[in-house]
Amino acid sequence: MIALLVIGGVLLLAMFGVACYAWITLPADARVPVHFGAGYNNFVSKRVGLITHAAAGVLVYVLLAVQIGAIKVARTKSGTAG
Repeated sequence: MIALLVIGGVLLLAMFGVACYAWITLPADARVPVHFGAGYNNFVSKRVGLITHAAAGVLVYVLLAVQIGAIKVARTKSGTAG
């Protein structure tokens, strides 16, 4: 289970690295696609798009950590720790 958190952390760091690279290399007026909600092909400013992508990654990572913690507690309470 800890390996999942480590892998998720590495992927999150990679996402931040790519976002930093994009922040530096994309022009100031660049538009970044975000695909959430009912519609697709929504383009937002570079700043909003890159921050949204990073925030979504952090949210998914936190949810993964919570779920792993919940599974560990459930295993401990049921006597099948491991």
